Amino acid sequence: MRILFVLPDLPHPPFTGAHARPLTLLRAAARKHEVAVVGAAPADADLGVLRELCSEVRVAPVGGARPAPRRAATAGRRLVTPVPLVSAGRARSVAGLVDELAASWRPEALVVETLHAAHYRLPDVPLVVDLPEVPSGLCESAAAARPVRYLAANLQAATSRRYERSLLRDTIPVTINDGDRERLATLGVESYTIPLAIDLPPEDAVYERGSVARHDVAVRLLFIGSFVHAPNRDAAKWLVKKLAPELRAERVPFAMVIAGLQAPHRLRKAAGAGVTVMSDAPDLDPLYRSADIVLAPLPHGGGTKNKTLEAMAWGLPVIGTPQAFTGLPQLDGRAFVVDPLDALQVTRRIGALRDDPELRLQLGLAARQYVAAAHSPDLVDARAVALFDAVASGGGVAQAEALARADATPGS
Repeated sequence: MRILFVLPDLPHPPFTGAHARPLTLLRAAARKHEVAVVGAAPADADLGVLRELCSEVRVAPVGGARPAPRRAATAGRRLVTPVPLVSAGRARSVAGLVDELAASWRPEALVVETLHAAHYRLPDVPLVVDLPEVPSGLCESAAAARPVRYLAANLQAATSRRYERSLLRDTIPVTINDGDRERLATLGVESYTIPLAIDLPPEDAVYERGSVARHDVAVRLLFIGSFVHAPNRDAAKWLVKKLAPELRAERVPFAMVIAGLQAPHRLRKAAGAGVTVMSDAPDLDPLYRSADIVLAPLPHGGGTKNKTLEAMAWGLPVIGTPQAFTGLPQLDGRAFVVDPLDALQVTRRIGALRDDPELRLQLGLAARQYVAAAHSPDLVDARAVALFDAVASGGGVAQAEALARADATPGS
């Protein structure tokens, strides 16, 4: 079967965050099928891995995929809601490449990432829609977190639910957690779940990190997130403006690193004593290895967070808001710690963990064990392969689930 992937951003090194998921699905599809990919990428992006996997790689320039009028409209929209609108528009540069491949390469299935990309559907071609997040859930979360500023998000949620019903009709939706699957089920949309795949780092740093209390030594705090996304920008601002001053006031020695894609210059200027802001770090491993605690104070958002699972895989205790752990089981106090956006409460939590290496180690090991069991690349690969096998045979969600269950049965 020939499968065409249409991705908002073509995955390129480093394969972290939003780039990890589409690469996982591409690799699973390429095991048995012929794949091609269309999407936007910077001119200097290293697409070598994609060219090895795919028969065709068609690249739209980032500026062409997001023209100036759309960028201006996006900036205006962010004043009232942080969630992109699910409109009927398509990026011309991407749509043109999709149409070219539809005519010349003749795909037998189409895979798109995000609900917005469902507009690239092709006549009489089965459509798989991978949903890292469900827009209506994002809208509701934003409106609940900032009801005055994001009042429009409540109205947008109702509109998003209508789009979810219509755009996902006669498609195969794929969610990343059971919570999103259940949300779609309330709209009458049946979906298939493929969790995020997380590679476990080596064990050595886990045990070294948990062996000593920090006491008067600075506790090493870490936040990682792409600043392209509004929840991460809001979280970083809270860390700089609220948490860091509270840590200083409570005399908790700390060294905080805030790292992510496209870190705003104003954030770096406002960092203050004990805070380092890093933009576009080429390698996150040293940051995880040197951290004691990961912070995830997300005020709103949805979907399972790559950054949360990656920190847990490193055996690190994570302190975050409920939004940092969406899609995860109820493991508060066992594999992570949930706190509200209360700077004093989080400061006291940090102080307690700073001086309790055994608790840090217990939380980190439980977190790592959960990720190993629920997000292993082998498990994710098997569910993805079952999906593409079902599509190849003309089936949908039910057939994919049956194939996945059969593959998971001992002796099958």
